[in-house]
Amino acid sequence: VLDILLPKKYLIVALFGSFLFLVSPFQSEVVAWGATLHYLLIVLFLLLSILSLNSYYTTGKSRHIYLFQVYFILSLWCFEQAFLFPFVYVLYYFFFLQSESSRNWKSFLLKFIIGNFVVIALYFLLTKLYFGVWIAHYGAETHAQIDFGFLYQNLINYLNKFLFYYRELPEIFRKTLQYPVFSIITPFAILALIALFYYINRTEKKIFSILLFLLLTFGAMLIPVLNLDHSFTFELQSDRYGY
Repeated sequence: VLDILLPKKYLIVALFGSFLFLVSPFQSEVVAWGATLHYLLIVLFLLLSILSLNSYYTTGKSRHIYLFQVYFILSLWCFEQAFLFPFVYVLYYFFFLQSESSRNWKSFLLKFIIGNFVVIALYFLLTKLYFGVWIAHYGAETHAQIDFGFLYQNLINYLNKFLFYYRELPEIFRKTLQYPVFSIITPFAILALIALFYYINRTEKKIFSILLFLLLTFGAMLIPVLNLDHSFTFELQSDRYGY
C-alpha cells in the first residue's frame, strides 16, 4: 500500500514500514502467539481491500469491487475492528482517489461503502440469531460501556506506547508521562510535530496527505479496543489491540 501511495523516490520508506515490527518489541505477541493469528489476518484483509479499491479506480474493472467486498466480509470474521474499515476507505478515497481518478463520491459510496454497512447489519443479525446477543466476545457490558475520560486516557496511553516508545524510555521520563497534565500535552505535542512536518514538506502535499491518512487510520482502529484491557504500559499484554 505504501509503495502505491509514495512517490518512487520514497520507496525505501515502504520497505522500512514493512519491516518496522522487526525492530519493535511491541508487536511480538501478535507475531509469536498462534491464538492472535486473527489480528494478523485482519490487517492483511484491510490492506487487500485498500489495494482492491485502488485497483478499481486504476483499471475500472468491476471484479475489484467484488474482491473488495469479499475481503471486508473476511475481515469481519477476524475482529470487530472491521466496523471502522468503512471510515478508513472514505479517508483513502478522500485523500488519494477523488482528485485523481473520480470526483463522483456518490458512486463511490454506492459501490463500496453501502455494501459494507449491509454486511455489518447482517453480522449483527447473525450474531443475535446464533449467540442470542447482539454483541459477542466480551459482551455489551464491556464493549458498550462509554466513559469518555477512561477512553481518552487509554488513547493517550496508546499514543505514548506506539509513537513515543514508552516502554523503552528511562524511568524518569516514564514517571513524568504519568502526570495528568501530559494527557493534554501529548496530543498538542503530536499536533506540533505534524505542523512542523507540514512546514518542512509544504511543497510535497501528497506526503502530508499520507501522514494524515496514517494517523487518522491509527486513531480509528483504536476506537473499538479503548475500553478493553489496558494493562499494556509495561507488559506485552494488549499489544495485539494496537497491532
